[in-house]
Amino acid sequence: MIRKALILPALMLMTQPAQATAPANGNSVVYCYDAPRQLVKRVRLRHCNGQPVTPEQATKLNERIEAIRNARRQRTLQQDKIYRKNGLRSKSAGAAFAVNRNGELLTSAHVIRGCDALEVRNNDHFTAYPARVKASTDALDLAVISIGHKTPDILRFSPDAPEDGSPLALIGYPSEGMIRRKPRMTPVLISHAVSNPTQYGLLGIAGDVRRGNSGGPALDSRGRAVGVLKAKIDTVAAQKLTGRALTHLGVVVERSRVTNFLKRTRTRYVIDGSNATEKSGRDLFSYGSRAVYRVDCLVKS
Repeated sequence: MIRKALILPALMLMTQPAQATAPANGNSVVYCYDAPRQLVKRVRLRHCNGQPVTPEQATKLNERIEAIRNARRQRTLQQDKIYRKNGLRSKSAGAAFAVNRNGELLTSAHVIRGCDALEVRNNDHFTAYPARVKASTDALDLAVISIGHKTPDILRFSPDAPEDGSPLALIGYPSEGMIRRKPRMTPVLISHAVSNPTQYGLLGIAGDVRRGNSGGPALDSRGRAVGVLKAKIDTVAAQKLTGRALTHLGVVVERSRVTNFLKRTRTRYVIDGSNATEKSGRDLFSYGSRAVYRVDCLVKS
């Protein structure tokens, strides 16, 4: 139930194309729709990790994907014009999530490092809130920022560490040529072969980790945070560590180090010790994304 629920793509909220009749031969070349990454590509059937579609469906999907990307580019250009008028420019962007209702958000320290100003946006609208840094630690790569605005939706922390091989869901703003303006959910699996939390305080994960996910939460199937996404792992280093050729890897600062940091900085947070029911992929994304914010790092132009 857990694995099946979390492996659902974040874009299940979109209308899915009707599935094409798949050739029986695994060597046949098909159009493959990769919904989480919004790609349509021609691959052998056995290498299709998404949904096989007809050539006609592939054309329509590509048109829709390009239209979405063009609209995103236009919004970004308009926002950049506003920044320039104020003597600023966008340096980078990442994610953060509310840990209490007092407007305090948890993120990665590297997301807010070197910024002259911070803008934070909730997912329900594009209203920008200026943010200030309350506390930051480079040692753990964690930071708390305050937006001076009530945050009614928060994420609670799991009381227990997840087991090796357990599925998790990242919610953030993964780069797709440009950093997304709306969040996306990315399914991942815990891999102690990549990083064991008892040794480094970091959870290794296997999944499509991208720039823009940094600072976002890693959630279990009940919607509880088990850590903060730190970074994508260099695959060469991972191969040396594990002796295997691995791709799409990342690390998460595990929950006990996160909550200790919040205690030291006198930041309120909540541990969810209830026996909450598991959420479907759709419900998990809906629940988690309400508390997730995009963080824009601005510097003087």
